[in-house]
Amino acid sequence: MNLSAYPSICSPESRFLASKEGLAQVCRTIGVVSLPIHVLTGYCILFKTPKEMSNVKNSLINLWFWCTTSQITLSFFFTPFNFYPHSASISAGFGTDLHVPTSVQFYIVFAINSAMLISIILLFENRSSMILENKFRFSINLYRVIWIFLNILGNFAVFTPVFLNLPEQGKAILHLLKTIPCPTKKYFLEPSVVFTPGTFWDTYLTSSFKLILLATGLQVLFFSSCCIYYLFVKSGKISMSNQTRRLQIRFFIGIIIQTFVPILLVLIPFTIFLTKGPEYNQTKNNIVMIFYVAHNGAANFVILIVHQPYRTFLKSFFISEVRNASFL
Repeated sequence: MNLSAYPSICSPESRFLASKEGLAQVCRTIGVVSLPIHVLTGYCILFKTPKEMSNVKNSLINLWFWCTTSQITLSFFFTPFNFYPHSASISAGFGTDLHVPTSVQFYIVFAINSAMLISIILLFENRSSMILENKFRFSINLYRVIWIFLNILGNFAVFTPVFLNLPEQGKAILHLLKTIPCPTKKYFLEPSVVFTPGTFWDTYLTSSFKLILLATGLQVLFFSSCCIYYLFVKSGKISMSNQTRRLQIRFFIGIIIQTFVPILLVLIPFTIFLTKGPEYNQTKNNIVMIFYVAHNGAANFVILIVHQPYRTFLKSFFISEVRNASFL
């Protein structure tokens, strides 16, 4: 399309949330607001984790690290501006200003997302392996390391071929105009990445996402089933004190809440906005991305609220601050 003809052919999109600048401003605002939450969560995990939670501390640190990394990355550096339902995007972050290739930006985003998914699996595996009677627990640490390595290798092996088989971008950008005749003007002005439209690799990209999510879900389901079986079904037949069992149940319920509340924050807008037909709507795309960026801060906030020691620290901290303010 000749850009000089764009205004006469396409209706200019004036809505704030449909623009690259709107998406960038909202995501950066979320990032700034969320940073204190990430810092406070990290502090609580590192310095306020009690002895009875020491066996879950490393898993929480791992999850906190990747949620924080994802927040900073998506809010400020590599903010995806997607042209769903088609596999094409530009970046609304500072990464483009720093001349980082768009394909490299999105590869980093996929890698961080994979690390977050693996950290969620590790959280449930940790709960499962803490039950000594669990015959499926990793009793030898080497086996656990191999299993983690296979998860990492599997995720990268699945989505890396997509980035190694990107089409010639000039032709791919023009090809998408057959199905999106009037994308936002930034589609033509910004460095973009188009993932093989209408080819085998287009189908492969969608299938790879589904495969990674399926593998993650099955592993979480398996470790959760082990916890449910030994903590509830077989609780009277294993050598575990009532106090230990109560702690195990409390931690297990806690990680379920801290995992699925942020996931719902992503799934609900995605279900509402992006499953109602194949039409292109940039405002809806950006709203879904905003919720995805926000879910990182929500994940760490829920950690503070769900686990009683951190919740107690927050109460004491804010109560003391209020008292000091009243005294002054």
